[in-house]
Amino acid sequence: MKQNLTLLTCILLLLGCQNKEETPPPIQKPTPETYLTQHQYQESAWAFRAQGDTTRADSVLTVLETVLKSQPDSLSEWAGKGITRPYIVFFPNNVWGLFKRAGSDTGGTVKNELASYRIDRLLEIDLMTMVVLRDITLPNGKTVSGSLSYFIQDAKLADKLGLRTTDQPAKLIFFDAVLANADRHTGNWMVHNKTGEVFAIDHNRTFYHDLGWTWWDRVQSISDPMSINTYHNRFKNLPDQTFKDALKNLITPEQYKNFHNARKTLIRYLDAKMK
Repeated sequence: MKQNLTLLTCILLLLGCQNKEETPPPIQKPTPETYLTQHQYQESAWAFRAQGDTTRADSVLTVLETVLKSQPDSLSEWAGKGITRPYIVFFPNNVWGLFKRAGSDTGGTVKNELASYRIDRLLEIDLMTMVVLRDITLPNGKTVSGSLSYFIQDAKLADKLGLRTTDQPAKLIFFDAVLANADRHTGNWMVHNKTGEVFAIDHNRTFYHDLGWTWWDRVQSISDPMSINTYHNRFKNLPDQTFKDALKNLITPEQYKNFHNARKTLIRYLDAKMK
C-alpha cells in the first residue's frame, strides 16, 4: 500500500510539472551596437543611454542629425493617419524620416515638433525621435520647409495593436501634460516590435497651456505619480533659463509665459502627490 501511494505521488508530481505553465522568457532587447550596425541610430542612442553611456548616445545622435540634414534618396506620401499628409523620406542605409510641411496644419506649427523634441531631451524621457527643421523637394518639384523626424520602422501604431487611450503609460501622460498636447490619440503613439517600448509621434498641436484640459486634467489622470518621479525631478530642478533657451524662437512669448505658469502648477501638484 505504501509503495502504491509513493508511486501515485510521483505520478501526480510528474503530471503537475508537465502541466505547469512556463514563465515566458524576458524580452531580449537588441544591443546598442546591434542597432548601430543596422543604421538604426535613434534606437541605438536610446539603448546606449539606458546603459548610462550618454557620451556614445550623444555621438550617435550627432551622426543621425547629419543624416537627417543630408540629401535624401526619395520620398513618398505616408499611408498613416493625420491631416498633415506627411511624407516618408528615404535616406541611404534604409534610414527613414517623417516630413511635415510647414502650414499643413492650421492647429499647430512644425516648430512645435522641434520644441517638443527639445523638452524630451531636457527631461531625458526618450519618447520622441530626433527632429530637425529643413527644406525638402517634393515629387512635384516644389521645395517646401517643414519638420523631419527620424522614423522607426520596426513598430506599430497603438490602434493597430488594439490599444486604447487609457493604455498610455504614465510617462507619456506626463510628457503630454508638460507639452499641453491637444492631439494625443492611438494613431500617434507607437510600440516597438522588439522591445515593447512606447514612443510618440505628431507634436505640432502642443503648447496649448491656455486650455486646462491639455495639461491640468491630464496630469490628474496619472494613477501612480511615483512612477514618473525621475522625470518630474528633472522637470522641477532644471533652471527656468534652460527651458527658455530651448524654446527660444520656436514658440511665442505668450506660449512661453503659459508654459512657465503651468510648469509651476504641475510641480506643486506632483510634489504634493509624492509626499
